Amino acid sequence: MRSIRFSIRQRATLALSLLLLCVAPALMLFRVSADDSPIVLQRNAVLLPPSGGVNPHGTAEYKVYQNGNRELEIEIEDMDLANGTILRVFINGNLVGQTMVNLTKARLNLRTRDGQSVPEVTHGALLEVKKEDLLVVRGTFTTITPAPSASPTSSPTASPSSSPTVTPAVSPSPGEFEIFAQLNGAPIDGIVPRGLAEYEQEGSEKELEVRVRQINLPNGSSLGVFINDTQVGTMSILNAEAALRLRAQRGDNIPTITSGTNISIRSSSTVILRGIFGISGQPSPTSTQGRFFQAHLDGSQLNPPVNTTGRGELKIFLSADETQAFAIGEYENLIGQQISAKIICQVGSIPTIIHDFGALGGTERHYTASFAINAQQLQMLRTGVCYELVASTVFPSGEIKGTLFNEAREVDFDGDGAGDLAVFRPSNGMLYIQTASDLKIESIGSTTSRLISADFDGDGISDIAVYRNLEGLGVWRIKRSSDSAITTVQFGLGDDIPVAGDFDGDKINDLAVFRPSNGFWYIRRSADSSYVFIQFGKNGDIPLSNDMDGDGKSDIIIFRPSLGDWYILKSSDNKVSGLHFGVSGDIPIRADFDGDGIGDVAIYRPSEGTWYWVESSNNTFRSLRFGLNTDFPVAIDYDRDGRTDIAVFRPFEGIWYLLRSSDGGFEVRNFGINGDIPVTAQ
Repeated sequence: MRSIRFSIRQRATLALSLLLLCVAPALMLFRVSADDSPIVLQRNAVLLPPSGGVNPHGTAEYKVYQNGNRELEIEIEDMDLANGTILRVFINGNLVGQTMVNLTKARLNLRTRDGQSVPEVTHGALLEVKKEDLLVVRGTFTTITPAPSASPTSSPTASPSSSPTVTPAVSPSPGEFEIFAQLNGAPIDGIVPRGLAEYEQEGSEKELEVRVRQINLPNGSSLGVFINDTQVGTMSILNAEAALRLRAQRGDNIPTITSGTNISIRSSSTVILRGIFGISGQPSPTSTQGRFFQAHLDGSQLNPPVNTTGRGELKIFLSADETQAFAIGEYENLIGQQISAKIICQVGSIPTIIHDFGALGGTERHYTASFAINAQQLQMLRTGVCYELVASTVFPSGEIKGTLFNEAREVDFDGDGAGDLAVFRPSNGMLYIQTASDLKIESIGSTTSRLISADFDGDGISDIAVYRNLEGLGVWRIKRSSDSAITTVQFGLGDDIPVAGDFDGDKINDLAVFRPSNGFWYIRRSADSSYVFIQFGKNGDIPLSNDMDGDGKSDIIIFRPSLGDWYILKSSDNKVSGLHFGVSGDIPIRADFDGDGIGDVAIYRPSEGTWYWVESSNNTFRSLRFGLNTDFPVAIDYDRDGRTDIAVFRPFEGIWYLLRSSDGGFEVRNFGINGDIPVTAQ
């Protein structure tokens, strides 16, 4: 079953701050020059289709630096190819790399300083980009003489301030400039549009890129881009999104943009988005989104069970003060026509209806609703005595049902629904946890212990759990958040890898280990204390778990780093699926970036500092450069919007860098010292 796949209109009505991911400050802070050594040789190529037309088109730059490093950068755009299409790059007939199409564009950047292989490119070398055997674009390199770099001055640099720096990015030279504008507008038939504009200037080279989303206008509608009331370009809407990229290098006319310059996006004469360019790298206020609850519906949860193909899902988001609720629901494949859907809380034999969605009809439907919630109802939700019941003409007493649970995060030690910062300090064996209101310090002891933060007692709060190798045996030590009592259990061998996951769907974490020596998973289910043994994987694989099919249970996953392959054993049908997504050296990420309740296939590539993922809701391929090759990826939900936030921990600074998905805010948090290990990276 697919999880909640609601329309753009329904997504946009998440008034409780489920907003566009906007990464302007982060992009500005992490974009650094390729090499701080002067360029001694540069060769460029203009890429055009074999037909001689205008689209697709692109550029290629080959640079050699004084210190001997080489770089090859290729950008292609305006391709009429599906997202995720693999493109191969050849120079003089030799394969040098491959890339993927994303929103009609593709980019490949190879650098010797990152350990990548960059061929020597001669004057007149032929570059070809192909989709299988189909030639997409090609071009010939010509030599560009670089301008001599300025001599360094003897002036001393300013003394460092005592406050933490945002990122050790190379300071731009006087000729370099980069600035952003966040675009906002009034709702269009109930949908709030959002966008981002970026202007970059380096010497005489200028570039303007505009991206907009949630534009509730028909496909093909034309939008004009205006700088200070002068139109500079147009873009067309496709699936509520549009993009424009102008480059002076290819002859586009781009006005000079400075801080305070106005930009507007117009449909005919109507301004639908506007913004002001300005440099801003300061953290924005923390999101005020409240916690959320989720239910997976089927026939097995009724008493007696109902034999049906029907499935459903419901998410309830609370406001920051937890007095208002916003619900997004879905049902599909019902046997009968839907006649009612209700949220019911039951204590003893007395049911209380929190909300009645009414008769929506059909066998498949998406629906939303907003309603007030009182303290008593909130407490019942937290206790787990509430459920949604959907009835049909064939099953008027109920065809599918699902209990609402407060979805506990991996690292949520105070139960507020937001991920907390937590680091393990091997130098003293201590665990440091920063919640929204408190600092907690726990003694872990052995520096070789593996930390497994998860909810083992079902109270919606992460427990402090440690997996230790004691004389060859695997011993779990769990400090329960519900009563602070400690449980010690021997389960596994000392060299096993513990894995956090709820494999039986009871919202309590199970004890689970992966044994590299034989490729077996050993799971002790919390629901009935039964054991499950499954051979799935081999030595060298990286085990992880996530709900990849939306049934409310963790699925067994392995990532094979030697091949960049994923293997997923889905709990809903016990079928295995495989996917090639990644290369050697990538780090697999447990994530749900689109918030649909189904895990996304995702990796972090340290060599590039780039995140790559495929959204399960629409199979869209996405990527974002955010981080350095020494950073730890620490992606969890920090802002309580039900979506994983991209984040890294920089160990030599002890600083966390977060991109909030709820409002696009960028945060820098100083928590930790050099040598600390973040719990989410354990």
